Amino acid sequence: MVLLMATLAVGTLAGYRSAMQKASIDEITLDEQRFEGLRRALPRRGVMGYASDRGGGREGVRAYYYITQYYLAPLVIAPDDKRQLVVANFSSPLAMVEFAEAHGFSVTQDFGNGVALLRSVRR
Repeated sequence: MVLLMATLAVGTLAGYRSAMQKASIDEITLDEQRFEGLRRALPRRGVMGYASDRGGGREGVRAYYYITQYYLAPLVIAPDDKRQLVVANFSSPLAMVEFAEAHGFSVTQDFGNGVALLRSVRR
């Protein structure tokens, strides 16, 4: 009986561990993969702007900004859209295009999943 209970406990633990490992290919890993193409297209150093609709609320927006800064380091990402080149991190391609049109940007390169490089068309 003890052997049976131990076997069941080990099986349950192994199943739980397997589920947790699948969950650890989590949002952070998936989000980092969203920026892979952009990272390869950008220079290693410099300063770029940032625009996003992700996060909902001030703290959420800040969290996405800091995560983006982390993914693209050592490039410096300024938390504004007052630069010639701006990293776009949007929840949808439509939201990104609407932002670009409303704020005087063109989409220079779209990397999919709401990530793009915007260029100012303002004179």
